[in-house]
Amino acid sequence: MSSLSERIQFALDLRGMKQTDLAKKLNLSRSAISQIMLGKTKSFSAENALRMAKCLDINPYWLVLGEGKPEITSSGAPTPEAAEAASMIDQMPNQQRKMTLNIITQIMKPMDDV
Repeated sequence: MSSLSERIQFALDLRGMKQTDLAKKLNLSRSAISQIMLGKTKSFSAENALRMAKCLDINPYWLVLGEGKPEITSSGAPTPEAAEAASMIDQMPNQQRKMTLNIITQIMKPMDDV
């Protein structure tokens, strides 16, 4: 799964949830979730990513970066690396954040896709 929306949809399917369920749990509008799923949101902060990951009971590092597995650690807490990465990305200016996520996405692609 290469895109954020694909990973969110996978997690929703895994948990038997719909976008409307997620919106209610996160106290967001259905439209806000739709914008995230379409990749049209202006910013998807680390805080929102962590809230979404917690709500879906999945690894936030996997959700944001597509790295690792969707399952959370046995303790239920994000790995220190995931928390550090999310924090660093969230502190970046918007343009730098987009560039960083694009670089990570490119790194994660199999060599056949390059």
